[in-house]
Amino acid sequence: MKERVTVKILDQEYQLLSEESSEHVEKIAQFLDGKLREMKAHGGALSDKKLAILAAFHIASEYFQLKDMHDTLIKAIESRTEALLRRIGSMTQ
Repeated sequence: MKERVTVKILDQEYQLLSEESSEHVEKIAQFLDGKLREMKAHGGALSDKKLAILAAFHIASEYFQLKDMHDTLIKAIESRTEALLRRIGSMTQ
């Protein structure tokens, strides 16, 4: 069921509909607000549109770094699992 959640980002309120819990939506909004404020502090007098694009770029960059780390960990786990299964298989023969 979709829930209406009001969040505040850069001192502006937004009403969102989400199937996620209000706590989850608020946590995301706080994260985004923090990113935008960080970009604003270091970016000078950027328009809100440019600020949003810059923040989105940084968030996407972090996402892909984490995704790459995740993929590397999954491959390592799969490799170790296969090695363990081979060892177990050789012990039972």
